Amino acid sequence: CFRAYNDWLAEYCAAHPKRLYGVALISLYDIEGAVLELARANEMGLIGAAIWADPPEQTTFLDQRQDAFWAEAQDRQMPVSLHTFTGRNREMNDLFLARYTCVTQRVQESIADIIFSRVLERFPRLRLVSAENDVGWVAYLLQRMDYGYLRKGPRHFERFESGLLPSEQFRRNVVCTFMQDAVGMRTLGFVGSEVLMWASDYPHDDSTWPESQRIIDEMFQGIADEDRRKIVYSNAVDLYRMDL
Repeated sequence: CFRAYNDWLAEYCAAHPKRLYGVALISLYDIEGAVLELARANEMGLIGAAIWADPPEQTTFLDQRQDAFWAEAQDRQMPVSLHTFTGRNREMNDLFLARYTCVTQRVQESIADIIFSRVLERFPRLRLVSAENDVGWVAYLLQRMDYGYLRKGPRHFERFESGLLPSEQFRRNVVCTFMQDAVGMRTLGFVGSEVLMWASDYPHDDSTWPESQRIIDEMFQGIADEDRRKIVYSNAVDLYRMDL
């Protein structure tokens, strides 16, 4: 079904190629198939890939068999999105709000797995997108990863050959999208505007539409115009190499 969706998406975006930019859905259950589908999607004009944010236990991001997929994404300059509520089947019917509240923890663990399993060391040009997971947690994750790396890493013989801290790899390779996150905006000075991208999430029920402009104005009060432009516009344009 992912192939059928990608076919439809490529055809849909082809109607207005300078306005519509599509991200392919890719399953990592079959790595060889994932590599082939990523290449096929790119050749159809799709500019990125979306995979699970919370992989099943038998196919975690620690598995180096996935290197073929990371290599293909890096070589094709296709950012890979880890979208909220994708991957492992977790029960959402009971205590829905508890699951909803804590879902961003899943992508934090996945990003930490990717960084500490040295994926970004092996593929330094790979770009990752935390999609619709908010950003208020980013500052603490960066601090926590660096603290653990510097204090605990030597004891467990976990060191990066590049000499980069986990936070430096994150800032180089990862961007994070959000719709409404006042806490995230208050940590902007620590995180950096290059790491963040605003998204409307239209037409889903978390969307800021039809109040997007008002919400942006409120969130970005007191924030420099240059940072605002990066977050709401140019970071996405640069990441996806949009021809606007």
